[in-house]
Formats: sequence, C-alpha cells, structure tokens
Amino acid sequence: MFQISKQNEIARKNLCEKMSHITSLEQSIALLPDSENNIPKLEAANEKCRAKIRKLEVQWQQHKEQLISKHSDLLASSGHKLVCKSLS
Repeated sequence: MFQISKQNEIARKNLCEKMSHITSLEQSIALLPDSENNIPKLEAANEKCRAKIRKLEVQWQQHKEQLISKHSDLLASSGHKLVCKSLS
C-alpha cells in the first residue's frame, strides 16, 4: 500500500512538472506575435532579476562573514575554556 502511494506521489510530481513546463511554453508562444513590444519588457524583467540576484549575493556575503566571524569566536572561546579546564 505504501509503495503504491509513493508511486502515485512520484507520478503526481512528474505530472505537475510537465504541466508547469507546458504552461511556460504556452506563455512563451503567446509573446511571439508582439515581439517588438515584449522584448523590451522581457529585457527589463531580466535586468530586474539580475539586480535582485546581485543584491542577494551581497546580503549572503555579509551574512557569511558574520557566520565565519561567530564561528571563529566560538572556536577561540571553546579552545580557551579547554585550556582553563586542563589547568584546573
């Protein structure tokens, strides 16, 4: 019973992925007839996505630096505590 349920879930996921792909293709085809107006819109949307990715990269780097710093501090403090315990 569990295996049938798992197979149904996998089949459902595959179907959803295929339907999403078909929807994407349909939307792309709908844009073709009015390409003169749609190309600038798509380029603007693309640039907006690129800007968002750049912003997220900067945010990630800041977050990553904070995590590395915190990790280094924790390593240093745990090393210090181990030295103190061994002296006791």
